[in-house]
Amino acid sequence: MLRSTSRHSNPPYPSSHYVCLAICFRGPDPTDACQPCGPGHALATAGLSGPCGNYVCPLGFTDHNSLANDNCVACGQGHAINATGQSGACSIFECVAGTTDHNLDATDACQACGSGHALVDTGSVGPCSNFSCPPGTIDHNSLAIDECFSCGPGHAINTSGMVGSCASVECSAGTVDHNSLASDACVQCGPGHALNSSGMSGTCDAHRCAAGFVDSNNRTDDACTSCTIGVDFQPGLGNTTCINVTSCDFLGLPVATNATIASDAVCGSTTTTTVATTTTSLEKTTDGNGTALASVEWFEDSSLLAIFLVAMIILLLLAVLICCCGIFNHRKEQKQRERALLIKPFSAVDGRDASVRG
Repeated sequence: MLRSTSRHSNPPYPSSHYVCLAICFRGPDPTDACQPCGPGHALATAGLSGPCGNYVCPLGFTDHNSLANDNCVACGQGHAINATGQSGACSIFECVAGTTDHNLDATDACQACGSGHALVDTGSVGPCSNFSCPPGTIDHNSLAIDECFSCGPGHAINTSGMVGSCASVECSAGTVDHNSLASDACVQCGPGHALNSSGMSGTCDAHRCAAGFVDSNNRTDDACTSCTIGVDFQPGLGNTTCINVTSCDFLGLPVATNATIASDAVCGSTTTTTVATTTTSLEKTTDGNGTALASVEWFEDSSLLAIFLVAMIILLLLAVLICCCGIFNHRKEQKQRERALLIKPFSAVDGRDASVRG
């Protein structure tokens, strides 16, 4: 091997930066200076020989400080140095946002994961499946360099890696996000409910048809239908049919309370009753001697009072009738006794006459 002897008194690089070429001379003079290899090479030992191509940094390595007298550096996972002779800090070889070192091999190029993934940071490591948007989130703009987006209640994103706008994953009419978790599927509530718009959330009970309304066609994607006032009603929640209103006219009764869409009509009695409540109150007081007088409070209903008076009159008439009957019977018995007394003397005389004739 030729020594690095130069005719130049002050070579521009230290001797360790030169390769003494045994087969390549600068003209016929073997005393020419050694050749510098420059960035992207590693010649950390003095007295090396051979062409610069023998000393380039291999795949996966970089001349991190652009000094050929240092060894090449392996940058490790999350980087891509898939060409030889690279120079520069490891940071410039990191996988950029949206890509990943998918096989942990710095000699391969970083892999772009595409839509449905989120690789916001540089230097990502692992297969693309590690960076899929998880259930409950979506790649709303098809850019893997952005975070996955959470759409919130009223949506269903129950698989990973979904792509599209939040509107595309809303719970459809007739279904509901029953637990406000976008990672779960939307739920079908069934008849008696109204979910007539998309993106609804809450329990099924919260969407039952209200009193006075029914799910008339058993389709939860329609609004509830109102019962017809005066014709039918429905007092309950979550029903599918209205109930016919009671016809007071058919029963021959007056209407006491009109029907509503949520309540039946109330019929009155055959006798119109006017409630006139009279309240008489004798407050407890004391007389001059300090003696307490009883407090009396009583209520009268005019119809009950009338019935009471009629009953008293009937009882009074019965009493008079019974009294008259008693007087009549007494006088009758008295007359019978008087007649018996008048007849008895004549019977005695007739007896005496018969004995004389005999």
